[in-house]
Amino acid sequence: MTTVSNEVCDQEYENDTISASMLCATGFSAKGEITDTCQGDSGGPLVCKENGAFVLEGVTSWGEGCAFEGYPGVYSRVSYVRDWIDDVLAGKLPMHEPAQGYFGNAMWRVATGSCIIDNASCILSPNYPANYTDGGSCKIAVNASAAVPIDVKSFNTEDSFDTLLVNCDSYSGTASPQGVTPVQNILWESDGSIVSSGWKICPSRR
Repeated sequence: MTTVSNEVCDQEYENDTISASMLCATGFSAKGEITDTCQGDSGGPLVCKENGAFVLEGVTSWGEGCAFEGYPGVYSRVSYVRDWIDDVLAGKLPMHEPAQGYFGNAMWRVATGSCIIDNASCILSPNYPANYTDGGSCKIAVNASAAVPIDVKSFNTEDSFDTLLVNCDSYSGTASPQGVTPVQNILWESDGSIVSSGWKICPSRR
């Protein structure tokens, strides 16, 4: 794997989602295949050899699918939250959110875009229950350690074109992610034509 600058990584994703708290990397195997992290790898280490020692530089976070050409894997940048890590290890409570990826005890949050989270921690498509807009998108950051199965309250999108990506699986039309426990970021995208009433997804009760 080779690290990629945030500027280059952001250009690849084309939507200004790569922040200073993130680190990107990609690479190729000896057979020329793209190497990447994938579903179930969240929380795994990205280490770099520095002065003869291996240093933890990143923690597996999210990406566009698994080994999709042109989309580097995205990791939490350890140096960005090092002070917070040291405080937690010392038994201190954090005084503020250490980075954009901090959740507290929540299962998820809206990281980018115009999706909405309500007081019950349900996440709604833009404008729900009215129709969402053409060409919309949002990213829902998932706290895998607090994740429970999704309880779908409503789901209606343009089949095959306006999709909710959960654990690398695309859901559209009326086929919803009911009962799926998310382990990585959820992505919503609508294309430039037909729209519908969208969706409302909630954490299930334990």
